[in-house]
Amino acid sequence: MRTVRILIGMAVISAAAMNASAQVQGTIVKKDRGSMSGIIKYDSQKQTYSVTAVGAGNISFEVPRENVLDIDVPRPKQLDQAAAAVQRGQADSAVIQTLEQVVRVYTMLKWDIPAARWLAEAQLKQGNAPAAMDMCERVLRANPSAAYSADFSKVYWDCLLAKGLTRKLESELSVAIQKGDRELAAVAQMKRGDIQQKEGRFKEALVDGYLRTAILYKDVKSVQGEALSKAAKCFEQLGQNSNADKMRRRLLAEFPNDPYAYEMKSGT
Repeated sequence: MRTVRILIGMAVISAAAMNASAQVQGTIVKKDRGSMSGIIKYDSQKQTYSVTAVGAGNISFEVPRENVLDIDVPRPKQLDQAAAAVQRGQADSAVIQTLEQVVRVYTMLKWDIPAARWLAEAQLKQGNAPAAMDMCERVLRANPSAAYSADFSKVYWDCLLAKGLTRKLESELSVAIQKGDRELAAVAQMKRGDIQQKEGRFKEALVDGYLRTAILYKDVKSVQGEALSKAAKCFEQLGQNSNADKMRRRLLAEFPNDPYAYEMKSGT
């Protein structure tokens, strides 16, 4: 019965996404500090935004992408619901359809990158690495700046790892560590550990990846749960169970609300 309710709920979310597809309202802030509000659409071929003022004779204006400073568009509710479903491991076809729709409707309207991140993660969890890779590459072609988003880069790098594209991944990680902000560099350092762990080099993964992240990037709280969880697993592989327990205790004590702490408590 619970599964049925979830499926029905996801179908409703998907329907909401479909209904939202026609119009996205928000405000564009231009580099000259002027702003325009109304229904916003992005033309990928012309690389321009059109803004149609609601209730003013439906007059439309075009703004070249290079003249846009910021875009203020409300976060779609269905995005949070679908993302929560992916986090719970309930990435069914309805969730994927919802995320695909958000990516399409909100192309270059702020929420396409978060939606693409969760969509690619859902596809990876379903074992569909090619589809996840295709999604990431489409987003990067349309919006190269997505490569500097820690959340999006993480799932893109997961795709590269799943596809066995280690050389390309290592090159991407080096650039991120050298040129990215603290959060992006921390995620990249973690991903280096994932490469080594996948190759069975648990000591290197522990020292160069997870412990290095936990120590050098201690200020980046968003990665600490993952670093401690994966460090614990590496210690286990090395037969150092007492150190593994220390990592787990630290994770539960310092980051009790982290998704990795939840996984540990739930036994998943």
